[in-house]
Amino acid sequence: MINQHDIENADTIAELISDKNWQRLHKTLAKDSNLNGYCYQSKCCDGCTKSHNILHFALHHNTPFYIIQHLVGLNPTLVCEVNCMGHFPFQTALIHGTFPAILKCLLEENEKAAEVLDVEGKTSLHLVFDAYAKLIKKNSLVTKIAFEYFPEVIRYVHSLNPLNILKEDKNGLDVCEYAKEKEVDHSTIIMLYEMKMEAKMKQLCPRIESNGEKCQDKNETQKIKRNFFRKSARRFSIGLENYLRVC
Repeated sequence: MINQHDIENADTIAELISDKNWQRLHKTLAKDSNLNGYCYQSKCCDGCTKSHNILHFALHHNTPFYIIQHLVGLNPTLVCEVNCMGHFPFQTALIHGTFPAILKCLLEENEKAAEVLDVEGKTSLHLVFDAYAKLIKKNSLVTKIAFEYFPEVIRYVHSLNPLNILKEDKNGLDVCEYAKEKEVDHSTIIMLYEMKMEAKMKQLCPRIESNGEKCQDKNETQKIKRNFFRKSARRFSIGLENYLRVC
């Protein structure tokens, strides 16, 4: 049961995070290792009906890596708690802008977080692009640095499951279409289309075998791959031209 002292201490921690007073926050956390049950006003969406744990709250405010690492070390179970949107802290980090080191730290204690779909059917790779507009609009040092790491975060999350780039959310949008809706820059869109084409190539051979069309030799396999690549490259080129024309 939480007493008045615990509530006041939680309020102090929340205020330090909001004010980005990292040095004092680190000292305060060193004195208090009981992080369960606190209310940190971490709202995950407009319709959020309850508050979420300190790790969600800290990631929402772009808290530095050493603080996140300290929080996870104090209570590893924090990384396994979801909010109303079905997001683990891993997804919360992606939505608000983050760094590969933080993502790796969160996954060490909860590997399944990378594969979970949220209540809107979005993969982690979809959610990366929710941070794009936020990072552009915010004018702080940490968000500017996070924006510089944005391509690296995309590549890291993509590497966790390259086929996720083909998945659609509940609105029927795959990752490329979702990124375009978020008005992501052209170079990132090109990178995503290339990733999408590579994912389709990876699906090619299993699809051939499942259809009972096994190749007789390596030459036939290479021929099928070349034909698929030409068609995919042509579709990629046309899609990209149309996208650039609209923009």
